Amino acid sequence: MVNIINYPNKNLFKISKKIYKINNKIKNLIFYMSEIMYNLLGIGLSAIQINKKKKIFIIDISKNKNKLKIFINSKILYLSKKKIYFKEGCLSFPGIYKNIKRSIYIKIIFINIKGKFKIYKSKNIFSICIQHEIEHINGKIFLN
Repeated sequence: MVNIINYPNKNLFKISKKIYKINNKIKNLIFYMSEIMYNLLGIGLSAIQINKKKKIFIIDISKNKNKLKIFINSKILYLSKKKIYFKEGCLSFPGIYKNIKRSIYIKIIFINIKGKFKIYKSKNIFSICIQHEIEHINGKIFLN
């Protein structure tokens, strides 16, 4: 099992590259990411956190860890003006938590594992997780 890269590793600040083909290599990467995230008791992980510069992130906020959501080439379409503070952590920042102000509602476009474009609306904690992971694929960190 590979280690998560931790801050201040400069690769966390690199912008991830768009995926043009969802092949077995990408599917295996997603499976590998899910194993890492679940083993570390995380609720989200982007490929850049395991040193893969791909615009992929996964999220599972379910209690039983059985509702994995996969997002490829995600782009924000809408962020609500209504915001909330939420105490966030990150697998790349072990033991560090910070109250972050984020939009409560979000709408994104992404590609699913089958290569289909999807539009997804979210609110509350799932919305916060999406915003956090999109920052990762865009070379930003939650402490900024």
